[in-house]
Amino acid sequence: MLSQSELREALDVASLAASEAADVLRKYWKQLSSVSSKTYPGDLVSEADKEAEEVAIACLHRHFPTYAILAEESGLREGKDHDFQWVIDPLDGTCNYVHSFPIYACSIALCYKRKPILGVIEDPQHDRIFYAAKGLGARCNGSLIQVSKAKNLSDALLLTGFARNHPEQMEYSCVESSKMLQVGHGIRHIGSAVMSLAYIANGMADVFWHRGLQPWDFAAGAVIIEEAGGRVSDLDGKDITLDSLSVFATNGCFHESVLETIRHCCC
Repeated sequence: MLSQSELREALDVASLAASEAADVLRKYWKQLSSVSSKTYPGDLVSEADKEAEEVAIACLHRHFPTYAILAEESGLREGKDHDFQWVIDPLDGTCNYVHSFPIYACSIALCYKRKPILGVIEDPQHDRIFYAAKGLGARCNGSLIQVSKAKNLSDALLLTGFARNHPEQMEYSCVESSKMLQVGHGIRHIGSAVMSLAYIANGMADVFWHRGLQPWDFAAGAVIIEEAGGRVSDLDGKDITLDSLSVFATNGCFHESVLETIRHCCC
């Protein structure tokens, strides 16, 4: 594990890498010439994804050449110090980005023994950078942030997403959303798991759940939420690791009760 000074150094480098990747996303905003589908029509990749990822990887490898790197587009790059692994999503919300819908982000996390220990989320459209490391608090553009103070689910704004690449999980998500529509102030599906987690950390929403995710979708956001005073688990209530297949995040006030409600939706 890293000392606090080493964590701060790694956080500075991750922030630099995210900012450099975000500059690429700004460059290609409304200027894309190449977009293709991967696994299904809405699972898109563009030259912005690829170039932003290359820039982020180059920055991280330059400063931490022995760390492994797991990136959405290029996969796993092994490192000599395999206990430490960077996890990169160069552009979460590619479908939004392609359609000029202004909710998307670059996400970078550092994991130690497969558990996230720091995270950075860059929101290029609104010039915001969310970041946190274990024991160092969570910030947005330098100011400390914290989750909302909502104590009752009836006062909560909920966020979710749909696992289109997993038909069975997609069915569960639809049933859960239908049930959860009956509580709280409403449900939003914003098209970016990364930004959904940032909104929970910043107190703009209170609950987020999503099935069928990949590590780069949630690793950074999990650290930021926890350092902002919230709670994050998978939908089985287990701690988040690189092996998690779902994420459930709240402001911490009603984590167990909402998790239990979601669990019973598909029983």
